[in-house]
Amino acid sequence: MKQKHTFLRRALSLVLSFAVVFPATLALIGDSGTAQAAGTKTSISVLAIEPSDSDLLTKATIAGWTGYATSAISITYVSTLEFNGILEDLSENYDLIYVGDNGGSGNADLNLDASFLYANIGAEYTMPEGAVGLTDAEYQSTYLTSPYGTYHDLKNPSATRYSGNDLTAAQLAALNKYAVEGHPVLYGSGLTSGTVQEASPAVTFTANMSYEIAGAYVKLTAAPVVISGTLPTSTPTYTWYRGTTVVGTNSATYTVTTASIYQYYCMVSYTVNGNVYYANSNRLSIRITTPTRSTPTGGATGTAVCGAGTYRYTGTESISLGILTASASRASGLNITSAVYTYQWFNYSSGAALTGVSSDNTYIPTVTGTYYCKIGVTSLVYSGTTYSVTSNSPLCSSRRTTVTITAPTITAVSSPPATSIVIPAVTAQNFTINKTTVDDCSNMFRFLDDNKSRVNIMRTTDIFTASLFSAINLSKASINLTAYPTDYTSITGATLTADSGSSPATYTLSYTFSILNDTDPTPASTSYYCYLAIDSNADGDFSTGERLSDLVIKAGGTVVASGSLKSGTVYTATRTLPAGTYGIIPWQLKVIDTGAGIINASRIGYTRLAPVAGKAKVLDILQINSSSGLSLDNTTNASLNGSGTLNTTWFTFNTLFSAVSADYDINIQTVTTSALNSIGTTAIKNEFITGKPSYSSAADFINSYDMVIMGIGGTDTGQTNQANGTLNSGDGITDYNLNEATTNAIAEYLENKPVLFTHDTTSWMNLPYPYEATWNGNNNVNGYYPFFGYFINTALRDPFGLDRYGVTNDTYGHTKMSEPGLSSSGLVARGYSGITDDDKTALLGDGYSIAYLPGSNKATYVTSTQGFSNYISTISHSSTTTATTVSQVNEGQVSSYPYDINSGTFARATTATATVASTHAQYYQVNMNSADTSVFYCLNNSAFKFNDVSNAPYIYRRGNVTFSDFGNTVGSLSSSAETQLFVNTIIAAYGTATTASEVKFSDASGSKILTNFLMPTDDFGILTTSGSTGKDRNLYFTISGGASIVSATIWYDPDEPQIPATIYDSTGTAVVSSSALESNQKYYVKIDDIWNNLPSDLQDDFNSDSINVIPITITVRSGSIDTTAKVYLRKLLLFNLS
Repeated sequence: MKQKHTFLRRALSLVLSFAVVFPATLALIGDSGTAQAAGTKTSISVLAIEPSDSDLLTKATIAGWTGYATSAISITYVSTLEFNGILEDLSENYDLIYVGDNGGSGNADLNLDASFLYANIGAEYTMPEGAVGLTDAEYQSTYLTSPYGTYHDLKNPSATRYSGNDLTAAQLAALNKYAVEGHPVLYGSGLTSGTVQEASPAVTFTANMSYEIAGAYVKLTAAPVVISGTLPTSTPTYTWYRGTTVVGTNSATYTVTTASIYQYYCMVSYTVNGNVYYANSNRLSIRITTPTRSTPTGGATGTAVCGAGTYRYTGTESISLGILTASASRASGLNITSAVYTYQWFNYSSGAALTGVSSDNTYIPTVTGTYYCKIGVTSLVYSGTTYSVTSNSPLCSSRRTTVTITAPTITAVSSPPATSIVIPAVTAQNFTINKTTVDDCSNMFRFLDDNKSRVNIMRTTDIFTASLFSAINLSKASINLTAYPTDYTSITGATLTADSGSSPATYTLSYTFSILNDTDPTPASTSYYCYLAIDSNADGDFSTGERLSDLVIKAGGTVVASGSLKSGTVYTATRTLPAGTYGIIPWQLKVIDTGAGIINASRIGYTRLAPVAGKAKVLDILQINSSSGLSLDNTTNASLNGSGTLNTTWFTFNTLFSAVSADYDINIQTVTTSALNSIGTTAIKNEFITGKPSYSSAADFINSYDMVIMGIGGTDTGQTNQANGTLNSGDGITDYNLNEATTNAIAEYLENKPVLFTHDTTSWMNLPYPYEATWNGNNNVNGYYPFFGYFINTALRDPFGLDRYGVTNDTYGHTKMSEPGLSSSGLVARGYSGITDDDKTALLGDGYSIAYLPGSNKATYVTSTQGFSNYISTISHSSTTTATTVSQVNEGQVSSYPYDINSGTFARATTATATVASTHAQYYQVNMNSADTSVFYCLNNSAFKFNDVSNAPYIYRRGNVTFSDFGNTVGSLSSSAETQLFVNTIIAAYGTATTASEVKFSDASGSKILTNFLMPTDDFGILTTSGSTGKDRNLYFTISGGASIVSATIWYDPDEPQIPATIYDSTGTAVVSSSALESNQKYYVKIDDIWNNLPSDLQDDFNSDSINVIPITITVRSGSIDTTAKVYLRKLLLFNLS
């Protein structure tokens, strides 16, 4: 069980220094959005986002900003590239976010234009010849003719761009939410320009000077006096004058000690926005007479006794400007280097003890009298050692002296009089975002610029400590979880146990917890919702659509409503699982305040529910691979190689499959791409279907499986130029190209079923086969065949989540230059020519990026939208672009089940990485703007930016698609972690099947479960009202649990086709697809639609009473688990009253 998602935790190093401004009066949190007042946290967690890998921000620096001790501060470091992939609730996990300006080795290291640290797209470079062909800009207006037709000639060279360094749309939204909620964000000073000034109204002030007689002297005090308005919050400057001579500065007081008569006044000034505004005070004429003293008499010597010996001292005194000073001199002890003395002054005439002034050894007489001082010593330093004095009572006394005081005379001077000054009103001014370091087309610029005026947003050179402290200390809750479902440890470990006394067995997730929130200033008025979610699609995230309904919450045995929970109370939360649930169950218990919804906390864990013995889920998988790739086929005994030696890799995987057989009965049939391509002429059997029917359609054959794996390895590097386009060119599935029909069949398959594709399933080739004979008269490009992988890149790259800009999307992509059948190129492929605001909205809404020229303020587009990975700038995989280790980005089912291979706290240390066989980065950027994309591992070595989720993923998920970079080298696998991780990936790819949905027919309110629906009838049969919108003619059903997106079918006989009835949502809107229903929602169908689509003979039998009931079944598929509910249509006879 986990406290929260964890990811990169790196060690601290080095120091940065920042200046901090501490104004006298500070703004408080109040207009930053939904912020609320809070208590004080004892420790804080900081997220440091930098342009590149950097851990230069130190605890000491943060301590200087916040006032927290370094021991109370923790820092998590991420680059922008890694931040785009983390799955965390920012407000739950961080008290402060820092957006930094440390670009590592500079913008060249970031592959960005000019001086940018953040940019929406990277610098331009010349792409390898073999990668050309995706956009209009890569073609010339001239033509080349080949035996296959006439085609546009290609430019040589052509340009593309690196990926850039920017926030995804999702992380932009996450940071915006964090800022709007009132949490603090600090900007690195290099990201900003300009000065900050607070708004203030006009103010008129003058200066006043008062005095106080101190013996023979006069203490003057000056202060600004407001005539109208409010004085600035800054501290004024004081300049003291004696006549025209400056005699004092920077203090509100000045003591007059100079003998003779002089005029004195003070100038009080404020500096506002670089301008100095001053007012002169009233003036005083002051006569000072220096005190005199008589000849000193008396005095006494004394001794000090300590461990170093006995020492004799003599006391003395002096007077200067009327100030008496006493001291003691040592008569012996040359090795005494220092001593600590005590002083006490006395009035000799009265014997009264007096208080020293300035320091204990001085005294300023205020009246004429005779004075002396007794001196003691408490310790001595002898030869470097300190000794306490044991006897000196007192050590010695100074001589007596009589001091004569003459009181000063003070006269007010009326001319010139005090002056006044007006400070004009000041308009607030904030810093701006530096467009030389932050591209004004980037999402990072949008975040920094849109939020810079919030009081909880500051730059490091203008920190307002009170505002920062208030923002840091927004209320923050936690969950004290004392009981929870059995933790998953291994496939053979403890599992969730059946509910006591249940028969048949039922299983319940049960939690005992309390909400803790010491920082809530008003706990009595704060209530919380409580949710339980299951990560049913194994993407590592817990979406709102995965929250389970019917969570039962109790306090002291009494049911309480979600939304009424209070901190400090112990609750139990229970949820009985739907029948059919099995395997791993990743769960999240979450609480959110009912107010602004900004106080939230969660706990995450994994439990396992074992299937009934012998009832493991049968998982029939089709592996599509080259003839030279690694076959996982277990339909026949493949444990021996062709030479008769042991196939250790096959044996390794099948051993791992056997170890998880309690949950999954994994069956894999391997079919070569060439066999699939020829399925129209040569039928193929699904070896796992009883009777083994033959298929003559690739689509039908593929659809007969629960899941598809594409690729895994290959050792035959021979290249055969075949006119049918099946080219052998290295490793992975692209050894033999899938033809267009087969590729399209897979594209349709993955809309509803899971596909796992592996290393080199895609390629960099984007030219159709006929271009072989038109490229500079050669049959190949740079030694590679331009056709290899073409159809996969054309039809599957986008649904695989590898098309950031949509250049291969059917709506926005495809260039007519290489596809003569197209009358026009797509919007992106043609370089955005003619783009409208609606087009931009559509592109962004569909999860694509728009490529702007950095620094153009979104006024200029770039045509380099190929979207290649940063690490494939040359088509070669040298040791500098390969990796033998992977680093972890997120935790989820793929890293935890059935084999737990989470790498500790995901630290950068080599001990926290997993070893894999040598592999290399793939060819295209992952489209991280797609909302359903999760990255779990990245390639790791010095050539790659750490956890570069877009350019160097090792495992990622996108909807029904999972990618693993496994398969480049499979002859001798590198580690058990690698093979276990791939088994985890296979099961997680099928992960949408782990949890069943629940479906119930109900009345319109959803509160009453229906088992019968009465059909009005008269003597002539069923009464229909086509087009009726009455609720009594609607058949409602509610879906809960399971995957966030499910499919539904309605039928009356399992051997008959489904009933094509339109499904409507709760607003009465027809849903676009019955395969895209949302869990935890209510839907309905019109009963008349169902009746009208029943076979006529069935209607006749029902009307004639040959049958009395028609069962209507709805089947909801969550992943690959089907759940059904039935309702029975029965007659309601209406009598003929005529």
